[in-house]
Amino acid sequence: MELLQIGLARNVLDAIENDAVESSVFALPANATVVEWQTVFGEAPDAIDIDILTSTNGVDFEVIETTTDVSGETGNFVTAAVFVQAIINSVTGGTTTTVILVPKQVTIEL
Repeated sequence: MELLQIGLARNVLDAIENDAVESSVFALPANATVVEWQTVFGEAPDAIDIDILTSTNGVDFEVIETTTDVSGETGNFVTAAVFVQAIINSVTGGTTTTVILVPKQVTIEL
């Protein structure tokens, strides 16, 4: 299992031929992490359903983000989870899909 590094973008699904598929499971670097995510398409699909899931034990995953935007989308979430994974649940049309994750350190302002 690969550990995602703070501040480094990682293509967890990298130009995957459009089909239902799940990424490997990746370890997050800290107990509190901001995860920025982005979807990129070679050629935009007609329809897509992508989930980003997190887990504290590497077995039981829960959906933390969902996107159905066929033009590509970005977002972020804060998590105390230890593991993260992306899944393409369904896709119609288009060519390839890339899902990028960038873990960042949580900052607290006082």
